[in-house]
Amino acid sequence: MRAFVSPLFEPLAASLFDRRGGAAAVPEPVAPTGVYNLTRANNAKFIAGLQAQRANTADCRVFFIGDSNTVGLRAGASSWANPRGLGYVTQLSDLLTSVTASATGFIGNGNSGNQTQLRTMDGRLAFPTGSGWATTTNATYKIPGGIVISATSGANSEMVFTTPDAVDRCDIYHLTSGTIGWSVDGGSETAITGGTAGVINKSTLDLGSNAIHALKLRNLINAVFVVGLIFYSTMTKRVRLINAGAFNWLTDDWLDTASGGWSPGSNYASFGQELTVIHLTINDSNARADPATSMANLLAMITALRAANSDVWLICPQPISGAATQTVQNNYNAAIKALGAAHGCTVIDLMHDYATYAAWSGASLAADGLHPNFAGHTYVANRIRAAIDAIAAVA
Repeated sequence: MRAFVSPLFEPLAASLFDRRGGAAAVPEPVAPTGVYNLTRANNAKFIAGLQAQRANTADCRVFFIGDSNTVGLRAGASSWANPRGLGYVTQLSDLLTSVTASATGFIGNGNSGNQTQLRTMDGRLAFPTGSGWATTTNATYKIPGGIVISATSGANSEMVFTTPDAVDRCDIYHLTSGTIGWSVDGGSETAITGGTAGVINKSTLDLGSNAIHALKLRNLINAVFVVGLIFYSTMTKRVRLINAGAFNWLTDDWLDTASGGWSPGSNYASFGQELTVIHLTINDSNARADPATSMANLLAMITALRAANSDVWLICPQPISGAATQTVQNNYNAAIKALGAAHGCTVIDLMHDYATYAAWSGASLAADGLHPNFAGHTYVANRIRAAIDAIAAVA
């Protein structure tokens, strides 16, 4: 039976009860223009993660899978001038106000091709002494987000990550070969021991007080291999943005299992993320005109991520140069939208406002034919921010 409601209170009552006398429907997010399939059902895990973060009971992890655009290439003065520190993933953490966010985490070396690129790709990373920390193109050590960061010589080689905000824990992902020494803020050194051979291991480091810290890693015994670092606070829960972009990668690379237990294909869904943002296909569209193989790859990733309790967002990349390329990219983006609609994935179309490379470049957002400049990365960050804001408004 429906309760009597006077006309004066009818508007208020209508917001609490539907016209059949039941509870009002839970509000759906209002999707920004160029964002599709942004529903509660498609973002149930992400919404639960945001609610836990707001209640300060758990972090909400957002994992960014991508190519050089996710790494942040060309956000700086040159390709490898602090791309992780200046690219859209880090900019997003600064732009978000609807949630408390932090970009204090990365997986992989970004597929940086040499030691020089490794040492300049992230302004939060420093290499004070020794020359042992480097990278490799050896596919034996292919992991999510590129290749391992390794120290194969020089026992006094140091790698230091300085956190941009207050944290008290770090999950270090690593292989078991050799012994890694770690210390905080110039304190005493502790060795990381144990682990399982042939897989990615996670060791949780207690950094002490909840503060900005400098974590130093050193190879104590033999060669050591670091997969990534994710910093967090047990006191203040945040939305943790984790950058796993890899230069020059295709969708195929993310499904690659040739390197065994630490391969990308075996681990991209294993970092506890509530949301995974997939920003790929520029390299795919340059490699093959038909999007069918790439869409099959994306579907395999969506299926695995859903099984690991992560929602999935797909990004249609910004325009790239070349008339023939433009036609192929339009076909790819149409296929991404269809895939998202068929499988319940939110889609963010970076070509919604700029349908051609001429328009994108004319707005001073292009660094070159493939990569955004700093302003272009800001644009990408704001498109993702708008979608997160819409979800946060109903979480």
